[in-house]
Amino acid sequence: MGPQGNGFDISVVDAGQKALLVGGGIGVPPLVETAKQLKAKGVEVVSVIGFANKDAVILEDKLRACGEVYVTTDDGSYGIKGYVSTVIDGFDWNPDAVYSCGAPGMLKYVDSKFENHPHAYVSMDRSYGLWYGCLLCLCGSR
Repeated sequence: MGPQGNGFDISVVDAGQKALLVGGGIGVPPLVETAKQLKAKGVEVVSVIGFANKDAVILEDKLRACGEVYVTTDDGSYGIKGYVSTVIDGFDWNPDAVYSCGAPGMLKYVDSKFENHPHAYVSMDRSYGLWYGCLLCLCGSR
């Protein structure tokens, strides 16, 4: 399965503005290239990435090369204990753009939190749908 979709629209932010990237699990990799492109434009990048536990953490170093990074783990084994919402709800600033990719529950939070934001984007990771479909087949459910 190769890249699908159109990527994120980074034309909505300019140098000196601030972008929030929110990723979870296998939704983090698509954010790395977005972070690189935003940094190259002179946009301040803040990433909040969430994982189940320390062993699942990926690409923190790549995102850190582009800006500030907050890592959350469900069990508290690394970074901040909790979900990405634990960090984002504590911010006292508003991003100029929001880019997010990850599990449906996380995306629902981002969608709700930034419902009226003019430049908030969520990317549905196709593999989540495939995974869920496979799980239904394996369990015999329809």
